Amino acid sequence: MKFAHRESEIVGHGLLPKQDWKQGDLHWRAEIARTNELIELDDDVAEAARSDFAGVLDLLESPIEQVALLHMLGRNYAPIRSEAPIFARAMTALPEEWPLSSPIIIVPQVDIGRYRVDFMVHLRNGLRFAVECDGAEFHDSAEDTLRDMSLYRKNHLRLLRATGGEIFESPLWTNGVRKMVFTICGFRDEFGR
Repeated sequence: MKFAHRESEIVGHGLLPKQDWKQGDLHWRAEIARTNELIELDDDVAEAARSDFAGVLDLLESPIEQVALLHMLGRNYAPIRSEAPIFARAMTALPEEWPLSSPIIIVPQVDIGRYRVDFMVHLRNGLRFAVECDGAEFHDSAEDTLRDMSLYRKNHLRLLRATGGEIFESPLWTNGVRKMVFTICGFRDEFGR
């Protein structure tokens, strides 16, 4: 479903007004994503994803980040040939003891030196990468390029960027997240299965 960028939008049969959003509120676009992204998951997986999302909601700084996280939580990260699905968990920080059932942990709003990334994706094998959600009003491509190069040089941190339009319009942008998981794992199944 594509969304137009205007003050009010038609969704289904109703007209939804522009929402005055503040951090910690669930934006109406995120409510749609929460319903659409998690509906095809098994009940227990969907409930865990909803619980994880609620646990980090106050850290998310924009509706774009809310929708992006829901897309990432609804994604199956298992290799295509695998019969068992692999889902990410969202947490406020990387736990001291890694949960056995969670090969991928997504932590929002992580400070790295003088920068902050929207999401840090941690893999059980110790590797990690960042995901940035680029809303047009908060990002400048020249500054972002310098920032990305600095994060890579100083921290060996790979970074994946998705535009607000990509995030709002379709969860298919998470193909890039999935590809990054397998790229930094050397295209092997590194999840201990």
